[in-house]
Amino acid sequence: MARCHNTNEKFLYAHLLVCTQTPTLENLFMAEPFNFHLIQIEIVYALPERCTRIVINVPDGSTVQIALERSNFFSQYPELSLETIAVGIFGHPVALSYNLHDQDRIEIYRPLTMDPKTRRRLRHEAKGSLK
Repeated sequence: MARCHNTNEKFLYAHLLVCTQTPTLENLFMAEPFNFHLIQIEIVYALPERCTRIVINVPDGSTVQIALERSNFFSQYPELSLETIAVGIFGHPVALSYNLHDQDRIEIYRPLTMDPKTRRRLRHEAKGSLK
């Protein structure tokens, strides 16, 4: 891809990228040394035995997918992928295309191991047998 030569071209190129294309890591950073406003976000993933918390800065207008890719989260958990995970922001499920805001917390949800109704029934039966 061709590089821009003067400041006005860089501004117009970056403006077109942000306004006309879905942001990706490649096109958000092509207009360097153009300064984008960065926002801070947090990514959390909890397992029964450990919890992972990653705090990163991403360009304003980034999506959940871009933040996850930029955080190298999947290198820590190779068994997970963008196609298989469910995510949310502060407990509300969102799509990977959701545009992030400053101080958002991306929560990565684990799949259910058992139907909640079945789990409650078994817990109630176990409690009843203890009496």
